[in-house]
Formats: sequence, C-alpha cells, structure tokens
Amino acid sequence: MKIENLDKFLQEIGHAPLLSADQELELLKAIREKGFECDEMEQLSQSNMRFVAALAAQYQNRGLKLEELIPIGIEGVKKAAMTYDFESNIGFKKDAVSVMRQCLEEAVKEQIHNLVEQFAELQRKRYRFWMQDFENEDTGEKVSVERRELLVAEPAAEEKEILKQICNGAKEANTEDLNAFWYESKGSPGFSNDDILPILQELSERGDVPATDALNNIDRLWEMVQKGDKDAALYLAHHYAYGNEEHGVFIDKKQAKELYDLAGWDDYDPNEGSDVEWEVVESDYSLRGDPAELDKVEHDMWVLAEKYGVPDDGLGGMYVPFDILFKKLVGSSYYEGNITKMRRAAANNLLFHAESNMSEPLLYALKRYYPQIEVNCLDDGEGFGEAGIAVDE
Repeated sequence: MKIENLDKFLQEIGHAPLLSADQELELLKAIREKGFECDEMEQLSQSNMRFVAALAAQYQNRGLKLEELIPIGIEGVKKAAMTYDFESNIGFKKDAVSVMRQCLEEAVKEQIHNLVEQFAELQRKRYRFWMQDFENEDTGEKVSVERRELLVAEPAAEEKEILKQICNGAKEANTEDLNAFWYESKGSPGFSNDDILPILQELSERGDVPATDALNNIDRLWEMVQKGDKDAALYLAHHYAYGNEEHGVFIDKKQAKELYDLAGWDDYDPNEGSDVEWEVVESDYSLRGDPAELDKVEHDMWVLAEKYGVPDDGLGGMYVPFDILFKKLVGSSYYEGNITKMRRAAANNLLFHAESNMSEPLLYALKRYYPQIEVNCLDDGEGFGEAGIAVDE
C-alpha cells in the first residue's frame, strides 16, 4: 500500500463505512479460514483506516511521514486479525492497538537508527581528516594518529532537522543509537546538551549514569547508588569532592570518601589540598525580601560572629568564617573565606561583603537555606563603597 496524495486519502477514508462489532467478528472468522490475502481482510482494513490514521499520527516527526506510517499501521491491523483470540472478551480494536503500536514503534526505531548514521556522516563532512605520524619516545616506534580540522562551524539545516526528529523518537530508539548520537553531537560545534535534552532524559530513565550526570540529576544518581551502581557512586563522589553548588551539592569530603569507597576507588585523599593557598575574591551579596525574614538572617549571622568570629563593630565590619557558616547552611565545612561586612541597606535589603576563593558557593548556599529570600551576587563594589558604606540604589 502506497499513499500518493495524503490529503485526498484522508478525505476518502473519512467517508468509509464503519463496521459493527458483529460484522467485524464475521470478517475475522472468514479471514481465519481463508488466510492473509482475502477480500475480507481488505474490507476489515478499509473499515479501520480512520482508526489507523489517528494512531499513526501520534508517531509523526520521528523520521517518518504520516503517509509512510499509515501503511505500517495497516500491516498491524492485518497481523492482529491473524492472531485475534475469539475466546477473549476484548474487542478487536482494543486488541489490535498493541500490535499496531509495536509495528509503528519498530519502524520508528529502525528509522532513528538510519538518522543517527546520516547525522554521523553529515558531521564528518564538516571536518578535514588526515593521518599524522608520531614517534614513541620510549620505544622509537612510529604511531599514526588521525587528526581533524573543523571546516564548517555552523551545523546545516538538515543536521538540525535530524536532531529534532531523533529527539522526538527518543522513547522508541535503541539505547545504542541514542548513545551513538550523543557521542556525535556532544563534541560538535553548534550543539549542546540542551539541544538533546529528551535524549539525555530517556537515557537517564534507562539507567545510563553518564547521561544522568550530564543532566546534573543528583537525586537520580543517589537512587542508582542505593541500588548498588558503582559507576553512579563514582560520578556522585566527584560532585561531593569538588562541589556542584548550583545543583545543590556542596563540598563534603567525608561523603565523597564514602562514595569513592563504594565505587572501589582507592586514590582519593580527603585531606589533599587542604593547605593550598587560594586567591582572594571579594564579592558583595544582596538579600531582598520580607523584613521579618531578613531579621532572621541578620540574627543568624550575629550568633555565628559572636560565637566563632568577630561581631559587628558598629560600622558594618564583622567576621564570620566560611567553614562555620557553610556547616550551618549546607552541612559542609570545606569552603574557604569569611563574611567581613554586613549592612542593612533598607528594611527589605540586607548586604554582605565576603572574601573567599570563589563567589558562587555562598550565593547558592544562601539561596538554598533561605529560599523565601531573593539572593544575588553583585559586581565588585556595587554593594559596599570603598569606605564600607552600603549603597541602596
């Protein structure tokens, strides 16, 4: 069956007569007696054409057009007719749906495989390849290495369309094809993980650790670890060892060590790097919100300063060590720096000035611990003037 004119075909099937359940049952009995190629099979197919078209439309934009999908759906109807269980209480259409879906999904899966290969070929055309010989310094043996030079920086419209089709068909695609496509696209200029988000999400659902990590899905990685996945433990250990504050993971070397041990990784030393000198970064932070909520923040800082550092000197100067502050905010003590100034610029605006090795951890820690307050990291000097006086714009 080949559809030459889709619009005309859809108009024609809209007028096709429908069969009653009894009529459909009689046709099925005749088909079972006469076999696959019979007039009754054709009649059954024609009467279900609208049903097939509606189902096939759900699989569009995954590499196949509707006029290609409808004939595949019809084949599903015919297969279902040959296997229908007359003793069941399930109507034919309900029984046929699963067979039709299987046929359509297999067709999409095969087409996605073809698209992945097409994409890889188009990617190769964006480069110039050549072999370069090197000499192994230890053995003197010559080694040939393939080199490449990017010729076309911007992907073609055809590549972008293929990417779209594969993303749409991610749920039907083979895991191997999804991983192959990710490999081709992630190193390609013009594409990012955001462009292939449905693929990464599908791989993650199937238990793929690298894809889950690429999504920064920390909760999902923990689920995998709890099921005994050593690869997930290793990826998660990296997060705790080095921090991924934006996604809610703050440096916790004890947790990192436990995860590295689960992964069978013996090379991690939680004390390594603790004496490394760091470059001072000065940052201002603005906290805006309900005055009563900001009162609580101020109170928290005063308590920490009085107990572990230097309390407010009346001019906005103070000292709250980061290792204590982060222990309170996120349960971690592995951050370098201090809050050195605090000033209430307005009833709804509290300002901090900090000296640290990086500005982002405190920003994300404050956002996490005080979710009801708007927290922003300001440009240098925007929050406090040279004399340490808060400025409210």
